[in-house]
Formats: sequence, structure tokens, C-alpha cells
Amino acid sequence: IAHDLLVNDFRLCVLDACEANEELSLREWVPESDFLINKDTVSYKTVQGHSATRIMQPDGFFLIQKPSKRYLGQWANYAFLLEVDNGTESNVRFGRDKVPPGVAYLQSDLYAQRFGIGYGRFAVVAVSQERMFNIKEQTERFGGGDLFYFTTFAQLNSRSIFSTPVWWRSGSIERWALIPPTD
Repeated sequence: IAHDLLVNDFRLCVLDACEANEELSLREWVPESDFLINKDTVSYKTVQGHSATRIMQPDGFFLIQKPSKRYLGQWANYAFLLEVDNGTESNVRFGRDKVPPGVAYLQSDLYAQRFGIGYGRFAVVAVSQERMFNIKEQTERFGGGDLFYFTTFAQLNSRSIFSTPVWWRSGSIERWALIPPTD
């Protein structure tokens, strides 16, 4: 129940942010239950080079849309798979069990067919900064590239969630905004 409440808190923050900013629109929200019912099994290579499969069960998927500043009259879309981490798994397990299959999923035909897009990132929200940096380190160790963004619940509110640099991207020491203001 605690995990479900944190996912709900995140979704409410997303909704509040979209309501507070007339440029942002939540175009789609897919809850974890949809991934449990309609399962996607992805094939991937482990860090050791072995073939493996995993059923993808992120805590959600959401798509944010806003008018493009680069291409007038067009929309910019931002797609995210959500992982809410409340510290119940080991740091190594997060890296081993979520990162290689997550990267493979984002690059797969399964993902493209399910969501009708060929891009996306993981938004990972942790309950503490220490935990966040530990799973960020494991993500980098297991090949997360720049596809994983990390923050804590303490950093999030409706003003900061998208346009404020409160997210740490795997492979970087800088903080980032999920949706750059210049896009």
C-alpha cells in the first residue's frame, strides 16, 4: 500500500503541474495495473553477455505534451516510464533487474507498438537522496546510459517536477529538467 500511495502522490504532482502550466498537457497515463494485465516480455543481454527475458512492470507510463518552441505549430512530446523506489530492493538488484531490460524495452518494437512512439526515458523517484544516488550509481554500472533520470519526493512539487533541474541523469553529475524550457 505504501508504494501505491507514493505512485499516486507522483501522479497527483504531474496533474497539478499540468493544471498550473497552460502549456503542459498530460496526454496519457498508463497505470501499473495495465502492465500487469497486458504484459510485455522483453529480451535483453545481461552485463555478462547472457541472453535473458523479463516481463516489464514499471509503476506507470505518462506522456506530456506542450507546444514546440523549435517548430512553430507543432507539439513536443515527452514520454516516461515511472519507477517509484521506496527502498525495498537492494541497490544492485535495481541495477541488475531494471536497467538492462529497461534499456532494451525502450528500444524495442514492443514499446513502440504499445505506445505508438519510439522514444522515452525512465523517471525514477526515490524516498531519500542517499538511496537515489546509490541506485543512480548502479544504473550507470549496469549500462543505463542517459535514459534514466532520478530525483526524490522531497524535490518534487507542481512547479519543479518538469521545468526545474531537480533530476539527476545517469551518466551525468549535473541536474536536469525533465522538460527543458527551451524545447
